[in-house]
Amino acid sequence: MKNKVTSFISFLWLLSATVVSGQQVISSAGASAAGTGVQLSWTVGETVIETFTGTSAILTQGFHQTRLTVTAIEVIPVPDLDLTVYPNPVSSVLRLQAIGKKKVPQMTYSLFNMEGKVILKKLFTDSPEEINMEMYSSGTYVLKIFNGENQPLRTFKVIKE
Repeated sequence: MKNKVTSFISFLWLLSATVVSGQQVISSAGASAAGTGVQLSWTVGETVIETFTGTSAILTQGFHQTRLTVTAIEVIPVPDLDLTVYPNPVSSVLRLQAIGKKKVPQMTYSLFNMEGKVILKKLFTDSPEEINMEMYSSGTYVLKIFNGENQPLRTFKVIKE
């Protein structure tokens, strides 16, 4: 029994001796460490988190994401239409471009802050459509593109520098 406890404490010490750098999270406490073939990360103080396990992947959603880059969410395919947003991250002008043979009538877009408040809503008239981001503070925004029936076509996470 003493051997098992000593081995477990040695394993924990090995994990704490190696620090893995990744994305940052603001929480009341937490740490990240790695050993041979093992990584351990934890935080305290997050308000929402859930993990789903499938046959070939594990999805953890919440604020603590150690290796996560999201560029588009809710991809609803429209044949022969590709919507792109660039540059992202953006400092002054964000461009929204529709490429393809199919035209979606009365497309609109809305820019949301992270509180879910609509801060800009416009009709998509030109491609590329230019969105002046200079008046907004640095941070993360959500850009949603809608068809004429106000159904979402695509959602983008936009970083304003």
